[in-house]
Amino acid sequence: MFLNDIHKDGDSHLRIKLLEANGMFGELSFFSGLSRKVSARSLNLSTLYKITRNDFLSILKTTTEDFEKFIMIQDQIVLYQDFSAIETRCFSCSEIGHIVIDCPKIHKSFDRQFHSLKNNFSRDMERMPFKRK
Repeated sequence: MFLNDIHKDGDSHLRIKLLEANGMFGELSFFSGLSRKVSARSLNLSTLYKITRNDFLSILKTTTEDFEKFIMIQDQIVLYQDFSAIETRCFSCSEIGHIVIDCPKIHKSFDRQFHSLKNNFSRDMERMPFKRK
């Protein structure tokens, strides 16, 4: 899997993960309906199984309980940025529940309260004695 990115050396992609046998990709976009963040390219001959989201939804609609579970997972991803239901692991730290773009181990993340408190407090300035002429 790779991110599309233009580097100075002319390479047009940045590899972020090598999938093993029976690996899967695209589940985040599949469940959320959002655009893909990464793309995939095969290094060797591969067998892929594909089902469109619309075909999958038409099958799910025949069973109300399964369809409601799918919508719950979709809302969890889209509204709360919570990826734990589909057990997506971060490519950086391998923890479940967030993606590499939001990884707290490689990105600083401060809440609004931190920023407002930081701007409301100032440090005491140490003054140097100065004698006027």
